[in-house]
Amino acid sequence: MNTPQKEPDATQSTELAEIPKRGLISLLVGRPVGTLVLFVTLIVLGLIAYRDIPLQLMPSGFASPSLNVYIPHSDSSAVENEEKVARPIEEQLRTLSGIDEVTSRSNSSRVYMRIRFDPHLDLDLAKAEVRDRIERARPQFPAGVDRISMWSEDADQVPLAFMGILFEGGLGGETDYLLEKIVTPRLESTHGVSKVGIW
Repeated sequence: MNTPQKEPDATQSTELAEIPKRGLISLLVGRPVGTLVLFVTLIVLGLIAYRDIPLQLMPSGFASPSLNVYIPHSDSSAVENEEKVARPIEEQLRTLSGIDEVTSRSNSSRVYMRIRFDPHLDLDLAKAEVRDRIERARPQFPAGVDRISMWSEDADQVPLAFMGILFEGGLGGETDYLLEKIVTPRLESTHGVSKVGIW
């Protein structure tokens, strides 16, 4: 025997619809002790972060540290610079661990190499090892290669200052001598300066 099902009361469904849903604000207001504990915890964490996290323009770790090698060699072809300068260095660098990528560009006047390292590697030690490998490859270089420049870069090493130097009347060939032999070494000897570029 089928019994008829009871129809839901219209007033009961209207009352259920009128009950407001509890949101985040009402939850925080309804629990003042929990809200106070949450805000005190956030303040303590903020003070610890303010004290211990260093303030940097570009924080380290976003990009792998790199080492740049610049070898001027004029009066030669790009192929000669690639085969007799860049390739011997690349063969020596293969024996090093912690290198992520080696990029080299050769033209008729120079060889430029960029070496990217593992972010967790000690850059000072890696720089010393790269310098040692370049010295091992030096006997294979042509006779015209006499100067090798190296400098390191990281994500936080952006130029701090740009400046221009004007020589009144012009000094001809003395300008390069003054900039390379006098101005640049004095700026590079300043504490905290890693590289001075001249254009």
